Parts: sequence; structure tokens; C-alpha cells
Amino acid sequence: MDACDGLEFACIEKVAVERVTVTGPWAWDVRVNQLSPGRFHSKLQILRSPDLTLHEQHWQRSVEVIGTTSKYSIMIGASLTWRKARHEWCGIYLDNRRFACAAPGTVIDFKSPDDGRHIVMQVKPEVLTNALGQEAVDLLLGKQYFDFKAVDGQRLTALMTGVISRYANNTHLVEDQYYFRSQKSLLLKTLGDCIANIGQVDGSVTGSLRKTAVRHAIRYVERSDRPVTALELAVAAGVSQRTLEYAFREKLEMTPGAYLRIYRLNAAHRELLAADPTVAKVTSIALKWGFSHPGRFSSMHRKMFNETPSEALRKVGV
Repeated sequence: MDACDGLEFACIEKVAVERVTVTGPWAWDVRVNQLSPGRFHSKLQILRSPDLTLHEQHWQRSVEVIGTTSKYSIMIGASLTWRKARHEWCGIYLDNRRFACAAPGTVIDFKSPDDGRHIVMQVKPEVLTNALGQEAVDLLLGKQYFDFKAVDGQRLTALMTGVISRYANNTHLVEDQYYFRSQKSLLLKTLGDCIANIGQVDGSVTGSLRKTAVRHAIRYVERSDRPVTALELAVAAGVSQRTLEYAFREKLEMTPGAYLRIYRLNAAHRELLAADPTVAKVTSIALKWGFSHPGRFSSMHRKMFNETPSEALRKVGV
């Protein structure tokens, strides 16, 4: 298992059915019963941080899970094999629209089919409140499932599985703090969009408040000496990520994410121009400002400033 600032990724395989009690703030206390005959095998891939965790589970045999969810987190879950067989969650079946949901400490029963796969996101309520607003969190706390639009459900599922897959295939990512923060921000924004698109959360905020939110967000970025995420901007501005996106589109005609990319590019460009080319490295400066792919950074830099990062670094005294 690797870790960076409390971030961990692990792949755990088991060949026996057993009671599952995960220690720590993400603890579930459940009993797992095997329902179909044959050799049992399970695989768990888990990405865990202090305030958000993702896990993808595969059970070779049909199982029944009975118990309680974590007392400290809200859970959202999706079936990854709904086309082949049904996952039953508290009496309902999950598919590409219907997602499981559980408030902290919820008593649940869950049945997975043979060769069933599912993915779960757990988030601390205070993190969701900062990201989505209290109204959305209250809605989550009162539901056992959500019927999202199919396109929204597929987008959220693809994002969750994509994050797990990237960490499984690139273990060094646990050392990249900005990458995880950006993925967490995107996960929470996508969940917020799913909830808002079912028409149950009003994202309207007055024009003056939107203008103030943009001003606070930009000031936060300017005071920071490291790359920040859209979620951090929303928290600093005191609004949900969805509201901040409305505000940025209205005031700047771009999303917070687009603004942050431009800001990071400019910050990296300024540092390249000021650096000693005999000591500084383009890759190190790019990583500092959240660009983990050197080729992509070079392409973006050239498009924005009409020169490569290496050319900017060689401009001594400019």
C-alpha cells in the first residue's frame, strides 16, 4: 500500500467469505453470506483519503450483505454489471440510472449476483456540504436511492471507475497531491450535477452573490502559491461548485476549471521566465503547478504563449 498525506491505494483479494469490519472512519460492520455454490473469490480495489474514499468490488459468487454503513460518511453506490444481472439494494434493483444511497450508520441489505461488480463512493457530510450545499446534502441524507438521468448516471460511474483504474495502473499517482484533489473536485461536482439535474435542488443565487463569489474565488487563487481545485474555490467563495460554475460562466464566460488551467499556465510561465536555466527543470515547474503530463503541458504552453516551456526557460532576464 502506498500513501501520501493520508492518501492510500490498495488491492485486496480474498478466497473466503467473512464478516467485514473496516476500521477507522470508513468502517462498515456487515456480514457477508455466500448464496450460490462454488469457489469464492473477491477483489477489492480501494482509494482512501481522510475525507473521501472510492472502492470497486468484484465477487465471483452471489452474496448477501447485511449490516450497517459507516457512521461518518454518506455513501453513493452503483452496479457495474447491471446489464448481465441485478444488484438488489434495500429492496430495489440498481442500474445505469438508479444509484444506491445511504446516510451515515444506515442499516442495509444488499445482494450481488454471480460475477457481480459494483463501485462505491463514501464522503464525509461536511465535505459534501462545502461542495454541493446543505440542500443537496439534506436530500442525500433522506434517500436510500436516486433515479438519475441515464446520461448523468453513466458519467458518474465512468468517472468513479476511471479514477480507480488510473490509480491501479499508475501507483505513483498517490504521490501527486494536486491530482487527487482535482479528481475529488470533479467527482463531487459530477455528483452535484446528477442531483441538480433531477430537478430537486435549486441552484439559483442572486446576481450580486454570484459576482461576490467570483471575486472571493479569484482572490483565493491569487493568494495561493500552489495549484488549487474548483472545490477549494467553491469553499473559499462560500457557495456550491454548481453555483460557482454558474457565476464564472456569467461573469467570465468560462468555467472555474478553465480559469484555473489558465491561471496555472500563467504561474508556470512566470516561474520559467524567472528561473535560472542552468538549475531549473521544466518538468519540476510543471509538476509544481499541477501539470503531470510533460507533453500536454508543452502543447498547452505553446498554444497559450507561442513558445515551448524550454524556450521560455532560456529567456534569461526577460
